Parts: sequence; C-alpha cells; structure tokens
Amino acid sequence: MKNADIERHYFVPCPKCGEMIELKFKQIRWPKKSEMDMPDLDRAEFARYVCQECGAEITDSDKTLMLQRGQWRDVRKHTQFHRSVAFWMNTLYSPFTRFADIAKEFIRSKNDSEKLQNFTNSWLAEPWVDMKLKTDVALVMKRQTDLPAGQVPDWAQFLTAGVDVQESCLYWTIRAWGAYITSQNIAHGQVLSFTDVSRIMDMQFQKADGTAFVVNLCLMDSGDRTDEVYDFCSMHADWCYPCKGTDTRFTHYSISKVNKADSRAYGMQLVLVDGCKYKDMIAGRLHRPNGQGSWMVHKDCDLEYAEQVTAEHKISEKKGDKMVYRWVPKTTHADNHYLDAEVYALAAADILGVRMLAVENMVQEQEPAENINTKRIAQQDNETWGDDFWG
Repeated sequence: MKNADIERHYFVPCPKCGEMIELKFKQIRWPKKSEMDMPDLDRAEFARYVCQECGAEITDSDKTLMLQRGQWRDVRKHTQFHRSVAFWMNTLYSPFTRFADIAKEFIRSKNDSEKLQNFTNSWLAEPWVDMKLKTDVALVMKRQTDLPAGQVPDWAQFLTAGVDVQESCLYWTIRAWGAYITSQNIAHGQVLSFTDVSRIMDMQFQKADGTAFVVNLCLMDSGDRTDEVYDFCSMHADWCYPCKGTDTRFTHYSISKVNKADSRAYGMQLVLVDGCKYKDMIAGRLHRPNGQGSWMVHKDCDLEYAEQVTAEHKISEKKGDKMVYRWVPKTTHADNHYLDAEVYALAAADILGVRMLAVENMVQEQEPAENINTKRIAQQDNETWGDDFWG
C-alpha cells in the first residue's frame, strides 16, 4: 500500500453530527469493570462506536446507511499523475461484523503477541510494529559516552563511514569498531559537495594516547546522482565503494559490479546492502547498555541525528498467506538520512570483518599490535578482492 501513488480510505457520515469520519478501533468503547461487574467478554457485548467529532454513540444499526453515504478520499498522494491507487478499509466497516465482535476478538488476543499481531493485521488492516526493535530519541541519547566528537575510543580497531546522497546535499557518518561488533559514532554531518566528503574522509582521528586513525572503508549510496557517485568512487577506489539498497535474502550484503559501460567506475565493486537486516542490528544493539556489543554515540550527539536514526520502525503486514516485514518511516516525510548512512557504515564494517575481530584478537593477544590505522587497511594491497573473498 505504501508503494502506491495514492492511498484512499473510506469515510462515512456520523448519523448524529454529519461529519465524515474514518472508523477507527480506538473509538470502540465498552463498559469498564468498575462500571459493570461482569466478565470482560460479557461487558464487550455492550460495545458502541463513539464519534471522534461529536462524541455521539454509533450502533451497528447505523452502519448500513453510513456505508451507503460514504465516499473514498485521498489520505496520501505522492504525485498528481498517478498510476497506482491503494484502497484501505478495516473490519469495522463490515455490515456483518458487530462492534461487540471486534471488541471480543481484541480481548481474546491482547495477552498473546501472535494473536494480537493477527488481530492488528487482519481485523484492523494495520501494520504490526515490532516492539522488540522499537527505538526513539531518548534511547539514542542513553547511548552517549564520555568521549567528545572526533575522539576514537581506546577499544577501537578501525573506522568506517557511510554517505547518504541527496539531490542537494550529502549526509555522512564515521563510526569506530571493536570486538563483538562494539561501535561508537565519532562524527557525523551534512555537506554540500563531494569535495567536502573527500576532505572529511581524509582527516585523521585520534585515541586519547595519540594513536592516529583514518577511515578504512566508506560506502556511498548510488541510488541518487548515480554518475557523480560512480565518478567519485572511481577516483577514491582505495577507500570508497558505491552501494545500493536491495533484498539480499540470505546475507546482509553481497557484491556485484558496476555495469554502466560509459562510467569510469565500470567493473568496480558495487556493494548490495540489505538495509532491513542492518536496521535490525542497529535497533537491537541500541537496546544494549553502553559497553561491549553496544551501538553508541559520542557525548556531543545532537537531536537531529538522534531523530533521524530513529525515524523508522519495523512493521509486519499480511500479503496473502505470507507475513512481510519491513522498515518504514514512523511519520510521513520523516528524514532518515543518518539512519541510511549508519547502515552503510555497518555494512562497511561487515566487509572488513568486524564479526571476526574477537577471534583474531584472541589469536594475536601475545603478539605486538600492528598500527594499521595511520593508513588504509594494509591487507587490501595483498588480498584478492574477488567474488570468493566477498562471499
């Protein structure tokens, strides 16, 4: 439905005030236990619909005439010249289903997450929000550390970056990575040009002891301004790769090649990123307390960044016999550019082997640590970057 050019809902006139309203489950009311000493299902038998405009009670007997006088109205429109239209209607409109039946189904389902999800999807025709992965601004701010912007944590072993390309600007983020996929955002921002991105990615960042780091790998979104992105990546191929969001099914990322023959980036690695899987990871790790395995931010983190990285939530919807899960904006036109940039930074860390750092550290714990961070990952000069490596 969200992919349609226009979304239309059915509005019906209130029999009391005449205002055109949508029938919503939250407007179904039945007596509280304090008002009527009966079991829950018995009290639900007295359910009525309360008009959201005038507060009048609407009964099942009012439905037939309301439906006859109803009309479809646009509630969301992407373009004036539409090709696809989605029509939305829930069970409340059914002349064969009483308000009491809907109230009873809710009571039967409310204490069982699977049943409640089915009630939400099938009866209310609404998506189900995965509460285990729900994020908000306050949660991001709880992940602030004591380190100022620009300082690399002592546990960090390399840096990655992600760039979300917009028509008029570019959003970027730089994140430090350590064992057990521990990470912290050390810098982020918005710039107007690719030249600005290059300047930022060439900057050195330091630990408290002065150890210098640069960004080892950056992934840049190629969905918009594609030719410019390909040109930029071809000029900075030692540390920047173009990427594209897609459903990779069984993996978090996969590797293709740029096949645009007239591009300077022809034949370059193109990283296909499954944003849904990486957003699952980010949301899950945001719920971990600061420390090992957590997804953290620096102490100077600003509100705009926090709002953007939590601008989406994960929903599930029934498509025929299948349940489909996807991340969507919580509100219309919500900016999510920093979230996308963080997805690309996480994918870059995956490519560099962040999941194996703990094992590698155990193997090398008796050996002197190589200072790999004053240059791009040195191994890139000696390894084969073919399909077998990328997996």
